[in-house]
Amino acid sequence: MQLTKKIAVSLASVAMFVNTTAPVLAGEINLEISGNGADSANTTQVTNNNNTVVSQTNSSNITNNVNANSNTGGNDANKNTGGNVSVDTGNASSLVGITNTANTNAAEVTNCNCEQDAEVKISGNGADSDNYAKLNLGGTTHVAQGNYSAVVNSVNTDAKTGNNDANRNTGGDVEVMTGNALTHVELETTANSNWARVGGNGGNAGNGANLWITGNGADSDNDVYLNLGHDVLLQQYNSSYVNNDVDADANTGKNDANANTGGMVSVDTGNAHAGVAIDNAANFNWADVDCDCITGVTAKISGNGYDTDNKIKAFLGNDLNVFQENGCGYESAFWWYNNCGIDNNVDAYAGTGYNDADANTVYNGEDPEVTTGDADSLVSVENAGNSNVYGAAPSGTPLPGNTGNSVNVNVTFSLSQLLAALGMH
Repeated sequence: MQLTKKIAVSLASVAMFVNTTAPVLAGEINLEISGNGADSANTTQVTNNNNTVVSQTNSSNITNNVNANSNTGGNDANKNTGGNVSVDTGNASSLVGITNTANTNAAEVTNCNCEQDAEVKISGNGADSDNYAKLNLGGTTHVAQGNYSAVVNSVNTDAKTGNNDANRNTGGDVEVMTGNALTHVELETTANSNWARVGGNGGNAGNGANLWITGNGADSDNDVYLNLGHDVLLQQYNSSYVNNDVDADANTGKNDANANTGGMVSVDTGNAHAGVAIDNAANFNWADVDCDCITGVTAKISGNGYDTDNKIKAFLGNDLNVFQENGCGYESAFWWYNNCGIDNNVDAYAGTGYNDADANTVYNGEDPEVTTGDADSLVSVENAGNSNVYGAAPSGTPLPGNTGNSVNVNVTFSLSQLLAALGMH
């Protein structure tokens, strides 16, 4: 008898992808104050602010409780008289596979909110004129990505072909032969990935600004104020808690063949294998910002009349702030969390021993025989996480284990190969 139990639990990743292009005024912005008469007062003011806000948050709680048992043992053949006694069990297999995938954010903001061109010109105005031009061109891009995941996997799996009794039999051979016992558990958890790109391929960068105060009359007052500013704030936060509690037992032993009379006594156990593979990958951030909004500014004051007062003020600034955080115990823009980390608790047991062949009286001086199979207990645990990458080219899908730092973690156990190796496939 072979019992195979395969359980796959998957929480589809909460994936958010945003591709956004902020509005941009077509062509150029041209401001001109020209040809106005003496003593005139002329004012031009333009404000153009482009703001892009992207907010992505995920929270997931996954709990898997699995209790898998497979048993062909626990058989009794006791106190028989006059013939051979045989206990022969089949194989017992208990296989559990759990895959958890949660929390992926992907955002691409293709436009940096940069103005293309600006030209401001104050020229040819009469004496004693008061001329004022103000141009405010600003843009902000705010990308916030946050993930919190709590994954608890509790697995208790047993495969038994042992615990058989053949005691106090008279008049024949006594044989206890068990099949193989296999328990195998695979746990794979992938959680918390942020991928963000702002700009790139030029990022709609501005070509520059031209500012002119020329040819104005005597005693004129001429002012140009230009504000070109662009702010990028990119925030990425991850916190994960992964708890794996695995108890895997495989047992073909604990067989008794005691107090038998008159024949050969043999106890022959199969192989016992307990294998556990745990693969955890959590908390990855990748970000790239390519926004160069100002490529050049030309300012010129020339040819103005006697006793003029001319001012050009240009405020040029690009502020970039990138925050990448993996961990716990602090307050982010999204939540307060302090339960995080990876906790792997594994108890793997494979047994073929604890067999008894005692107090037997055999025919023709045959010795009782106890032969056990192999007992293997294999545990593989791999953890990868807490990676921040800024500015490197991404590689493939934005998921943990395949971001810009080429982290790759894979479960290497093969159930089919195990079964074949143990003669159970």
